[in-house]
Amino acid sequence: MKKSALTTLCYIEQDDSYLMLHRVKKQVDVNKDKWIGIGGHFEEGESPEDCLFREVKEETGLTLTGFSFRGIVTFSAAGWPTEYMCLYTADGFEGTLTDCNEGTLEWVRKKDLMSLNLWEGDKIFFRLLMENIPFFSLKLSYEGDRLTEAVLNGKSMELLELRREDVVMALDAVVDPVSLFEPVYSDGGDTVCVMDQVKDKKNTDEAWLDHIALEDAINKLDEREQRILALRFFQGKTQMEVSAEIGISQAQVSRLEKNALRQIRKEM
Repeated sequence: MKKSALTTLCYIEQDDSYLMLHRVKKQVDVNKDKWIGIGGHFEEGESPEDCLFREVKEETGLTLTGFSFRGIVTFSAAGWPTEYMCLYTADGFEGTLTDCNEGTLEWVRKKDLMSLNLWEGDKIFFRLLMENIPFFSLKLSYEGDRLTEAVLNGKSMELLELRREDVVMALDAVVDPVSLFEPVYSDGGDTVCVMDQVKDKKNTDEAWLDHIALEDAINKLDEREQRILALRFFQGKTQMEVSAEIGISQAQVSRLEKNALRQIRKEM
């Protein structure tokens, strides 16, 4: 029987992960070695939801109890019939995960998805899912494994060659925030929290002590020396500009500046 041009694909969620299928068991498989979601072709008389429930049950052993219809994805590729895929996410299920005869099932953290061997177009609708874009229509055109065109809701998308580490970094940026008081380690004694692991290289205790000592040393200078240092190092003026403003020679400015810096070093 000829396969239907209609398919479903579902990403089942648990915590901050998707259930992914690594297609490694079939020798002849258009998705060979790729990581994909759960789904397949419609059977005669099925609605999208009928197909969704059946495919999830057959491939995972799970029964869906909560799902969302997220969009329609049209696949066009030279030498292959056009495919129209109903894309779902599911956050409710029951049952026990079973082995799949089409590949290996594995829970993969969302932030790690882009490190997998994915179809290029899958990366686009992963981004749309992550950003909670409303129901969308996405057309993906391929030449072999290479994505040549992406059209979102009738508008062409610019295809960018993104480095894998850049995409991973972007996904890291949208993970749920963690409290500074979240415990990260405990050996039965004092608990180490996230706050204890965060290091500020600039505003250290030593830097604050140095700042206090510097301020105290400057306050011990006379008013004219303080003014010279303020003009030179906080306002960026030259010695000639300082001499004109204060009304003394450039040589005197230089001597007073050196004496002031020498006194500060002595105090610190």
